[in-house]
Amino acid sequence: MSQANVYTTVSNAVWYTDKCEIVTGNTAVNYNVYAVQAGNPTVGILGTVSNASNVMLTSQAAAGLVNATFVTGTGVANSVTVVSVVNGTSLIMSANATATSTGSYTLTTGAPGNIYSAQPQVAASNRQQIYVGAGNKLTIVGSNFTAKEIGTASSATAGK
Repeated sequence: MSQANVYTTVSNAVWYTDKCEIVTGNTAVNYNVYAVQAGNPTVGILGTVSNASNVMLTSQAAAGLVNATFVTGTGVANSVTVVSVVNGTSLIMSANATATSTGSYTLTTGAPGNIYSAQPQVAASNRQQIYVGAGNKLTIVGSNFTAKEIGTASSATAGK
């Protein structure tokens, strides 16, 4: 049986198991998890955009494209992101198209970033298990704590 890694400082550390157990001493700590890119960072789709509209019609609309950024494609600037997906048939973009076009588009799905918008806290003199996801990055802010890798490596980038 392998031994779990135990840490007393954790700053943007790649985590090797799905979970972490944080045990605090006489002070509370805050933590955050940065989710890394788990799949292919670019995806190609076929779509149709209309000038001055923020809707792309495509049969390839999927929830995994939310927050993706356009890289190539006529009529859509490379700073435009996907805001939402509607009925699996269209993408709502963060800006309007600048031309009417039907064709191929390349998007980068990128990393989602921090899982929590505000850092959760583990109270002083407490023990808490949290989900990290193998391959994601964990940061714990505070002192007088230990963090232990627990569980298996079955999520995020495990097996990649």
